[in-house]
Amino acid sequence: MLVAGSIPEGMVVCHACDTPSCVRPVHLFLGTQGDNVRDARDKGRLVAPRGEHNGQARLTVDDVRMIYTDLAAGMRQHAVAERYGISTALVSMIAHGQRWGHVRKGAETK
Repeated sequence: MLVAGSIPEGMVVCHACDTPSCVRPVHLFLGTQGDNVRDARDKGRLVAPRGEHNGQARLTVDDVRMIYTDLAAGMRQHAVAERYGISTALVSMIAHGQRWGHVRKGAETK
């Protein structure tokens, strides 16, 4: 506010350098909250953690590898679901690469 004046209603001060404590005027710009969220998304700061790095994950990478092995060996999805305490729907999504697909592709990091 000292450099550019008051902040218009509905606007926020965004950080071009992505350092929240930064106050260098050349690193700050005005935008809406939507602009701020888009900026964060475009810079890759809103990517949800995958796999076991996600706090809601009930499986580990090793579990998923074993699920792939069990399915390849002919084990039925409902039996796999019971073994791991997950839903049959989740087993199906894993089998089709809709969940935990990064494990099948070998990209097991965040």
